[in-house]
Amino acid sequence: MKKFRIEMQLTSISNHSLSFTLGALLCLSLFCTELNASPIVVFPACNHRENDGADVGQASNLCDADVFGNSSLSEVLYKDLIFSRNESKNSYAEKEKHITQLFAFVKASATQFILKNEKNASKERIQRFADDILAIAYHESRFTHYAYGKDTRFKLMAADNRLVSRGLMQINQSFHASRSRDNSLDIFGNLTLGMEMIYSNEKYIDESIENGNMTCITKKEKQSIEYSDLRLRAAWAAYNSGSHFCRFRKNDQWSANDKMFLQDLVKGDWRKYITDENLQTKIDVTCLDNGDEFCHLPVPKDSRMTNYTEKVLIYSDGSSCVVDPQFSSQQRIICASSLRLSQCFGVKSSSVKINMNADLQNTFLEEGNAKNIKIFTDRDDLCSQRVPELIKVGEFLKLKKTVHVYDEIDGKVIASLKPTAQVYQVIDYTVRGQESFERYYKIAISRNQFGYINGGTLKEPKSVVEKVEAPSATTIMSIPIKGTKLVVTIQGGIKIYSDDSKKTIIGQLPQNAHIVADDVKIKSSDNQMVLQFTSNNITGFIYVGRTFPKNTLNQYVRIE
Repeated sequence: MKKFRIEMQLTSISNHSLSFTLGALLCLSLFCTELNASPIVVFPACNHRENDGADVGQASNLCDADVFGNSSLSEVLYKDLIFSRNESKNSYAEKEKHITQLFAFVKASATQFILKNEKNASKERIQRFADDILAIAYHESRFTHYAYGKDTRFKLMAADNRLVSRGLMQINQSFHASRSRDNSLDIFGNLTLGMEMIYSNEKYIDESIENGNMTCITKKEKQSIEYSDLRLRAAWAAYNSGSHFCRFRKNDQWSANDKMFLQDLVKGDWRKYITDENLQTKIDVTCLDNGDEFCHLPVPKDSRMTNYTEKVLIYSDGSSCVVDPQFSSQQRIICASSLRLSQCFGVKSSSVKINMNADLQNTFLEEGNAKNIKIFTDRDDLCSQRVPELIKVGEFLKLKKTVHVYDEIDGKVIASLKPTAQVYQVIDYTVRGQESFERYYKIAISRNQFGYINGGTLKEPKSVVEKVEAPSATTIMSIPIKGTKLVVTIQGGIKIYSDDSKKTIIGQLPQNAHIVADDVKIKSSDNQMVLQFTSNNITGFIYVGRTFPKNTLNQYVRIE
């Protein structure tokens, strides 16, 4: 689960390093020296299944990770958390290495989680929550999420016959997961969703006891030293069952589950494998929590660098900068105002990142002249320059080979489309893989059904889809283009602006007014549509909605 939020709270560097870094950056520029979402369940095949035990790295089903989505980024980002099942390495030493690294990662993630929810949490509170999550992860998966199989393939752990309970925290895709919270492949997303559920359960238990609604834990027990254990057992019982908090104190068909959890909680011997309890994970947990595209990039040991080629600078306002490799001899810097824009940078896997505890815009305003720093705010402006053969929002494509249509990226297949004369309009796109530029296009496959197709990578931009200049007679128009006839639908009318900056209002179009588009500009990171039209010899501009995260055109105008 990656939380794709734009705001960032990034790792700070020292004031001295920050000052030096910002100074060096400007010198270069001047040539100086939500849990309630409906889950979407995918039932993939378990390719190259390994299922031969219930120990660390052996639990349940290990399946090729790529059947659950694009696994290449996870393999790079979480390389320290992949258990190796190679016969020569599947030993006590491998368990020590794996559990020690995982312990550091979970501890850092749990600390981040608690401090975000409880700003004044004590060290004891943080430590207890981290220990509880580790105990649950051990019980649920025997600390197994990723593994290199005996056949050396990169695999993901998935349980149940239909592979719906996945990963470290065994997130059940039918009942618990949603695509905004857990995409199976991402161990941080899997862990975070598990923490959210346990944390929510604990809060419910606390409140229910105070209100007299918890029948199996008394107010007196809440004041006892055993309460933390009791609360965890009740929270896990509900985690495992869906809602039955008091199941752990009942004697029924499910009692065995709670007894096994208690046994792992009390007698779990996984701690003996930890060789360094003070180890700090190399994985940037803060970055992951804020959904940054560059979390897999390492932080250099010395952030006071003067050579910024192949460096990514990440700012506290969600913006990012890189030295443009096309102008590296001049050290030209390009910046993107949000994560959705920075997907198109084209950063090499050998790059490193520097977390800047500063705001991008204010930094350059305060420092003065930054004429060789280009800050992009419009997604199409940046992405069309950086991504070869990209088909932009509002443009048209036709298929050159049969493709699957997914309800969302890495989601379930909802249709297959064959190459025909049919032309589709691009409603949105996502670019993934900083070097491969894998692009996904959102299209309409019917009036009321939309989906994503994989448009290929840098190596194959024209082998999957091909750009065409105009729609066909059967193209479903989701975005107006030059010559499109429209009628105003919004009650109260639409403001008319003097230009596409939408700063100066010059009039208003009433509801049911008819206009013809002279031009349509796609602006900002959410694909805002600004339409130019001429009426009574006056040229004006109107805002007609956006296409991300969903198309809101019909709230403003309707295509006739």
